[in-house]
Amino acid sequence: MDFGSISGNGYLLIGGLILIGGGLLLISLFVNRRVAISVRADERHREKLYEYYRNTFSQLGVILIGIGVSLFIFFFQQGYQERQRDATEVRQLLAKLSVRVGRAAAVAATLAVFDPVIRYTGKESDYVVHTGPDLGSQVHDLLRVERDVDFDALRSLPISDDIATSPLAGDIDPVLWFAIAEDESEVFYFAERLKADYGDLRLALGDLSPEEAVADPVRAKAIGVEVKDILYDMDVVRDRGRRLISKGCRFVSAGRDFLTLTAIPELEANYTSHDAWIEQAEKHLAGFSAGRQSCFEMLRFMPDGPPP
Repeated sequence: MDFGSISGNGYLLIGGLILIGGGLLLISLFVNRRVAISVRADERHREKLYEYYRNTFSQLGVILIGIGVSLFIFFFQQGYQERQRDATEVRQLLAKLSVRVGRAAAVAATLAVFDPVIRYTGKESDYVVHTGPDLGSQVHDLLRVERDVDFDALRSLPISDDIATSPLAGDIDPVLWFAIAEDESEVFYFAERLKADYGDLRLALGDLSPEEAVADPVRAKAIGVEVKDILYDMDVVRDRGRRLISKGCRFVSAGRDFLTLTAIPELEANYTSHDAWIEQAEKHLAGFSAGRQSCFEMLRFMPDGPPP
């Protein structure tokens, strides 16, 4: 039982017992004066009666005060032990999250590989898909990404596994917890779709090189559709993946106070482009840090590719 719970009915019960016990002791003192008066008046019957009342009130008072003090000590000990357990659980969970965020930082480098190949046309949810020989070069870039990226490594991004098995899960902000679960679900789903899209792209290419395949207008149209699908799924994976990394980094940055964190509305909103989310992330994450880098730096957003 949490010691804080006695602030309600438990607190009233303990306070009431001690107050009533103290009142009975006071009454026994007044009755004791009546005993003294009866002794001086040589009223043996009244003396015995008042002695009985005095002893009864004093014994009841002591008993009630003893029960109240015992309950207080019990609740205090229970509360102290629970606080110690919670502190230990917080340290253990924070240690797990720190390891998870450390691994996620490595995955962030993977997400940075997506940045140079994703371009928007300026229209809502639309991507640049080239035509002619440029489409062949774009396909080469996407195939290079496939070779460079270990999609299975994305499974190290989730942080809910560590939190869900902890008794502290219920203390996390529900909005933030739902956002974590949603981001993880979308990362997994679209990462699998991305693998399938690459398979479809290879089917569209057939046994031809990208340059040869895009020379056929019919085949080029099918390739363009697959390229757009890949860019969309890739964009969702990097967006949701970075959202997860930012949440994990905030947890680690807050230390033992991470349970007090709440969702940042601007970082949970849906935007027409990942670039728009990045702008908000730079504003809100620069104040958090894990290790020697800020949580924004950990995202490793590199639209122009890694430095030479």
